[in-house]
Amino acid sequence: MKPPHPAEDRAKVPRATGSRAELVQLLGRGVATVADLAKQLRLTRNAVRFHLASLQRAGLVRARGTRPGKRRAHATYELTKQADQRFPNAYRNALKELLAELKRRYTGHTITAILRSAGNRLAKGLSRSRKDASARSRACQAKKLMEALGGSITIEPHGGVFLLRGAGCPLAAVVAGHPEVCNMVENFLAQSTGASVKQQCHHGQNPRCEFRVGAPPNRDAA
Repeated sequence: MKPPHPAEDRAKVPRATGSRAELVQLLGRGVATVADLAKQLRLTRNAVRFHLASLQRAGLVRARGTRPGKRRAHATYELTKQADQRFPNAYRNALKELLAELKRRYTGHTITAILRSAGNRLAKGLSRSRKDASARSRACQAKKLMEALGGSITIEPHGGVFLLRGAGCPLAAVVAGHPEVCNMVENFLAQSTGASVKQQCHHGQNPRCEFRVGAPPNRDAA
């Protein structure tokens, strides 16, 4: 059997399998660090670095920049255009066009109201926290809900409330151009947990989630 020509071999579209495919899927939700990916995949950081190096050689992943850390800056990674084109974009593009059409027809106030109502509908059917649940337990529930959507979330206590911070944004492809979508997620978390939730997300080309979660309205923080 004749061996493949080197040029032909290089021309083949690279494929990511196993943990590498999961890593590519996570990066499809936004920029992430080695620590973010290791946590989500339940792998060691060295294992994640090994997979990243392999995906970089295949042209699917590239270094994006750095993110400040407690001791030092951490490198961030993102998908290349080559990798992004390998995944279906129908849902993403459909949502973008739907939001663009809403903005053409309605005022910003009306669009925000529609998105908040959609967040309430998303929460229907989910079990809410007990009435006596603490602010911390409600924040933990909100964290789980965000991670179920595809986010990588940390919780930080902050002056009687809890900050939910994301390494990226599971809706980054849409939020970059339509930041009001975060209002839908805000209402989804508030209705699901019964907590007081306020979004203060970082928008722009590299969106990151950030939500303040506290005790329910008219209650002192637990």
